[in-house]
Amino acid sequence: MFYIEVPDEDKKFDILESMRLHEIFEAELSHTDSWHFSGGMGRHTRSKTIPTMDKMAKASNQHKSLKIQLLNPSDNKLCSDYANYRASLRSANNKNSAWNEKFVRREILSTILVAAIFKANNSNFEISVKLKAAFSTLRIDLGSKTAIITKEDKNEPALVCRDGSFLFRSYKEELAQTYKIYNDLDIHVQGGYSLGTITSKDVANLLLILKLDDGLTDDDCKAIAKTLKENKNPYA
Repeated sequence: MFYIEVPDEDKKFDILESMRLHEIFEAELSHTDSWHFSGGMGRHTRSKTIPTMDKMAKASNQHKSLKIQLLNPSDNKLCSDYANYRASLRSANNKNSAWNEKFVRREILSTILVAAIFKANNSNFEISVKLKAAFSTLRIDLGSKTAIITKEDKNEPALVCRDGSFLFRSYKEELAQTYKIYNDLDIHVQGGYSLGTITSKDVANLLLILKLDDGLTDDDCKAIAKTLKENKNPYA
């Protein structure tokens, strides 16, 4: 038997109960200048991360940056595969919305629009979006000092890795490499849009500008507008 001694600096991680996740996100978002997310639809990112970083950028008059990696909403098979995966989870039993391709696509587009609107309305907040060709069962949120690894089931615990540890460096490198290979999405739009007053017509216009309107119906735009107005955190 071989015994491997792990250096103290590589033990900087915690397993956090799901009910305490909001605490770690609050703490880390309050003092970081940069954030990187990689996941599926980005619902927590649009409802919590983006508004919080926007608020901090305005309060401090300092530049903040956010990198987002989401599933490609134009890839029907990818959205369908992801919907099937989410429907198979225990957490799907408590969802009012059916997990299907249409729902997944609407949610991703909603996150993209939130990113585009906040970017347009705050010159101190730089947001970039990459579209992925595959999904993972893990979500990675990485600030300047902490990496938070969660699963799609909100009742599952999270892995929290600290700066200086092997795990933190590994997740940071993972995000850096995937960010290089995935497609970049141009989310530049004119400012002036507000989530509280956005209409289905606004949604249709913005998605046309972003070239993400292919195959969308009026019902899709209405549903997305409703999601944007509410901007609820599904994991709260």
